[in-house]
Formats: sequence, structure tokens, C-alpha cells
Amino acid sequence: MRSRSVTSRSTAASSIMTLRPLWPARRACPASRLGTSSETTTDRQTEPFTYSPTNRAASGRSVRPPHICLYDPSGQIVRVASPTTRRIRLMNPTDPTLQPEIPAAAIGEESIAVRSVLNPAYLKRRLESLYALGQWTECRYWLRGLNDTYRVRTSDGGSYMLRVYRVEAREDEIAFELNLLERLQSELAGTAACASPAVRLPSGRLYAALQAPEGTRFAALFLEAEGEEDPLQDAAACRAFGRSAAELHAAFDRLTPGIAAADDAAIPGADGTSAAAPAPQERAARENRSAADAAAPLPYRAPVGAETLLRRPLQGILALIGEDHAEAAFLRRYARELETAMEAAASTGLDFGICHGDMHGNNNALRTGERFTHFDFEFAAPGWRAWDLAQVKNRKRQQREQIEPLWQAFLEGYRSARPFGPADEAAVELFMRVRRFWTMGLDAQFAPLLEGVLDFSDDWAAGFAEEFRGNPIGAAAQRALGR
Repeated sequence: MRSRSVTSRSTAASSIMTLRPLWPARRACPASRLGTSSETTTDRQTEPFTYSPTNRAASGRSVRPPHICLYDPSGQIVRVASPTTRRIRLMNPTDPTLQPEIPAAAIGEESIAVRSVLNPAYLKRRLESLYALGQWTECRYWLRGLNDTYRVRTSDGGSYMLRVYRVEAREDEIAFELNLLERLQSELAGTAACASPAVRLPSGRLYAALQAPEGTRFAALFLEAEGEEDPLQDAAACRAFGRSAAELHAAFDRLTPGIAAADDAAIPGADGTSAAAPAPQERAARENRSAADAAAPLPYRAPVGAETLLRRPLQGILALIGEDHAEAAFLRRYARELETAMEAAASTGLDFGICHGDMHGNNNALRTGERFTHFDFEFAAPGWRAWDLAQVKNRKRQQREQIEPLWQAFLEGYRSARPFGPADEAAVELFMRVRRFWTMGLDAQFAPLLEGVLDFSDDWAAGFAEEFRGNPIGAAAQRALGR
């Protein structure tokens, strides 16, 4: 994700961590590993450094959130820490090497860091044998963004990009993203679009878990996308990218037919960890996927709506600048006006389906001939296609006088592969404004973690507010306040 301020920085950051009070040393068996459980199931992991979102203890008792689990070398839960009871219960009382109780302080209520940079040597040591792709000849820290990216090379010529998700990333959303990418492979065959999939572990999982100072961070290894970045500065390039974007949306539609706006059950499913790999098209693919697996539903991902795009971002902005900030009243009113306008637009029957979620065109696709390889699907979710394409028109690195001509070229390419009606096109301007508000919310959420709050105070808030007042919805919000 690249955007103004915090999300626009692409340079590698320092490995200095923001420290919080250090907890006492853990008391646990040497081979134990730490994970966070989220619900009840019988799934157990016996492979080092993999993580299951759901576990059941050997004793048969269920482990429910927000507990923290310690595992023995066989993958069974042996201790469960509960922040509510401030104690750790013994899950395997027959093991004489375990203490019956350990104060919760042995685990710690606060993390030692809010955002660390994991050492490439540590990642190589932990993940090389787990993925079983041969010797890692290179693991280099490549990019710091909302997540951390590492470039990986293997002895047999393999090229990969390793993403280590931020600690706040939700496991169910990661499962949706990676399963979606895997299923896109067959849907996009022979089209103007392709997508880089994640590599499955020999166990069948699509991601692993790593211990970081701030807590558990998930990691996924992707086949490196081929091609060159196209700046999309001419009509021909924009037409080609438009067709590729339409092919991507059409593939989404084939994967989830009949999806409807605000349908919380549109993509039913559990955590998706039992799906097998697709038919191998690359050397890293592990096994054929059966017809039954191919027909299984995708993991659930909540549709994008006002809660995601406006309400939560507003909460984050006000938490950063303060409820009594000079711009707080305007931002509240502006968010309300945007939500009203968005509801009105949606009532016209806008095209709705899975969206890429961050379709800049610049930093989410590489071009080879007339084909674009799409990546960075972290924000993929059901939503309005006008919302998805608004980011194309909103993108940086285009001259102001070229925005409309290049946008029309993009639409020409898009409509050569799938429809995009007048109501959808009319809604793009609205969703461009919604996206800018959402971007401000991202800044507010991640500025304290990535860059500190020094550059995200009064001037930052005033700059966004001035931009918002410059459009008709912002002007109406200002008038409503009587200022």
C-alpha cells in the first residue's frame, strides 16, 4: 500500500524497535512455542513454526480466546495462559517436567515492541527447512510498508518474495487472501491478468507463524511476480491495464457467483486451512487439488462498507488527534456526509463483487507484453467495483491534466472485457473521496508504529481537512457546521 505520508514510504527502515517494559524470562520447556488460539476445533499442528488458529488440548478441554497457548514438541497444548485469570493452567498434568502454575507475568501483558524488523538470518533459519525448497542462498530485507517484505533466492534458481505480516493482521483475512490467490490461478489462465500465488508448506498450509518481540506474526512465501513496473503514463498502457483489471474482476465473479452487497454470508466457509494446492503450474506447487476442494467455499471475508471505510477510520483519526481537536467536528460531519452519499450511490445497484482493494496500477502489478501480474491482495474483499477502480484514478505519478484522458483510456480497456455501467462510473468520484478519508485513517492507525506521531499532528490533520473542504461533500459538511 502506498499513499500520502505513512503509507508512501518505500525505503528500508531502521531495525530500531519502539520498546515497552520488558517482561521476566519465560519459564517453559525448551522446545515449546507460543501461539494465540481463537476458537475451538480439533486441528493440531506438529510441524515447527506453523500455526493453527484453532486447537483442542490433549485433555479434551476447549481453548477459547483470548488465551495464549504453549505447545510441547508433539504439537499438543500443555499450558494455557488466560489474561482474565492471570494464571496459566496445566493442560497435561501427567507431565512431571511442567509446573502446575506460572504467574501470567511470565508471559507478559505487554509486548516488548510495537513493530520490529525480523533479522533475515533468523527467517532463513526458521523457514528454510519448513518450506523444503532447498537452500536459501539469499534472504534480504526488501521493503518496509504496512508489512515487511524480504526477497528470497534458493540454490536451484527459485525466486520468491516473503511477506511477514504486521502483528495486527488478522489470520482469517490472511487465509482469505492466500486461498483467493490460489484459486485465481486456473481462472486467469489465458487472460490478460495473472496473480502471484503463495507457496504451500509440505503440511498443506499456506502460511507459517513466527515469534516476534511484539507477538505472533504470520509469514507467507510468494512466487516472485515477473515483468516490469509500468508507470501507466500513456493511453495504450492504461487501456492494457484496464483490460487486465476487468479480467481480474471477471475471475472473481466466476469464483463467487451471485455475491451481493452487504451479504455477510456471501462467502461462507471456515478458516480455509484444509484446502489442498492447485494443479502445479510452477515448480513450487505441491500437489493436485481435487474437484471437491476446488468446489469448496472460500474462507469468509466481511464485505467492505461504511464500517470499514469511514467509521473505523474516523475512530482512529480522533484517537490520534483528540476528540476536541479543532478539525474533529468537521471530520465527524464529513464522514457522515460521505456515508449518506455512499448509501445513495449503492441504492442504484452498483456492480458488487470481490475487489483487489488496492489497485494503484503502479505498485500492485508488473507488466509482460499485454499481460499484468497482480499482487498485494491484502485488502481484497467483497465490495463495490467503483470503489476498487477509484484507486486507479486516484493514483499518484500522473499529471493533473492527464488524469481524465488516462482514466478514459483505462475505462475503454476495462469495458472491452466486462461491463462498467454509467452509475458505476458516476460513483467513482465519490469513492475517490471515500478512499482519501480511508487513507487518512490508515495514517492514523499506523503512524505511531512506523514513523512516530511527530509528522502526524496539527499540520497533517489540517492538510487533509483542507483537501476535504475542497470537494462538494466537504463544502456541504462545512456549511452544516455553520462555519
